[in-house]
Amino acid sequence: MFRNNFTLKLFLSVVYLLSVFQLANAQWNFNLSYDQEYNDNPFRFPETQQSWISSLQFGAEKEINKFTVGYYGNYSHFNNFLDRNFYLHQMALFGGSDTTSWGIFEEQRVNKSGYNIYDYKNLNGIFRHRFSIAGMVANWQGKVQFNFYEQLSELNNWKLNSNFSFHKSFQTRTTIIAGIGIDYKNYLNSSQLIEAEPDTNISQMNFSTTSILNEMENGHGKGGGKGYRHGDGDGYLTQNSYINFEDPSVVQLSFWLRLAQSITATTGLAFQYYNRTLLSGQDRFISNISYSYQQKSEIFNDPLGYESHSFSSEFTKLLPLEITLKFSASYLTKNYSSQGIYVDEENYDEFTLRSDKYKTAYLSLKKNFDFIKSSVFGLNLIYQWINNDSNSYWYNYKNSYSSIGLEFQF
Repeated sequence: MFRNNFTLKLFLSVVYLLSVFQLANAQWNFNLSYDQEYNDNPFRFPETQQSWISSLQFGAEKEINKFTVGYYGNYSHFNNFLDRNFYLHQMALFGGSDTTSWGIFEEQRVNKSGYNIYDYKNLNGIFRHRFSIAGMVANWQGKVQFNFYEQLSELNNWKLNSNFSFHKSFQTRTTIIAGIGIDYKNYLNSSQLIEAEPDTNISQMNFSTTSILNEMENGHGKGGGKGYRHGDGDGYLTQNSYINFEDPSVVQLSFWLRLAQSITATTGLAFQYYNRTLLSGQDRFISNISYSYQQKSEIFNDPLGYESHSFSSEFTKLLPLEITLKFSASYLTKNYSSQGIYVDEENYDEFTLRSDKYKTAYLSLKKNFDFIKSSVFGLNLIYQWINNDSNSYWYNYKNSYSSIGLEFQF
């Protein structure tokens, strides 16, 4: 079951060391988890390439003068794609009260040199406030975010988000949650952009040392060409990629509505609708860089790049022995504002816009054990199925994975 013995041994060793440290330093809180996953298409190609994946996550927090500082790390190991291993970590400073809270978070992803196009850094500042209005609980959140891509500086940007949500419960054990939000993204490189020649050849670009446009003879632009050829043939980048660096900013409005019903003391059901509508501008994109496992980078799936409708449902059941069962399913349509389609592996049609229909089902079982005082041990079993039906060749894929996870909280 556990295919990567080194990662598992490291996990158990860290558990022991942190247990000892926790007994001597009660002011620290630790979280450590290990997941073993079998994924039949972790990078979501049209033709599947499976792998076992081992992930080690850990976190440490300490309260200092009413503030909390934290560090969190995640190392992912691919048995069949060792050059795709990466490390993701985050530092945090946060504080506040039950009604008002704030946080500052810095995150970085580090990949091996052949895949450092996926490297990024971001800095987030978040402020939340909860209050009552007309018998409802209301929440407001404001967020500012700066995103930096080491090899794709033309995509560097800053974002503002503001959203309100309203929560109302009834004696029928029904809860309604509604929210509305607005996102604004501005690209840091907003100078006048120049149209690139259609046959611009950037196939020999060295991502480890240069930004995309430093290799383009005609500067910024929108064009096609033989771009991002991947030498080892894994399909990490397509032979022909197209770019759009023209637009300096984009604004999007979002709306969501969630209805939750407690059926019994141990059973709950929820339904949700989510909508995204573009108000102005278009996102900058590169088509096609393949998806990255555990995508957090907006290079590959920027929600400000499309309008969407999504419908989802969730079923929760508390089983005997305090085992929690969750099953969810969702259906999402995405209509892209400026990205064309790949008719096949190489031919790109910029006049037909990309459109996706994304379907997924998710099942999880979780059980917590209290073996040690002031500590929690958790066991998680997860299965997920994904089907993305796209009119663009490189985004038409299926994916499923199963995983077992161990988690310790000290």
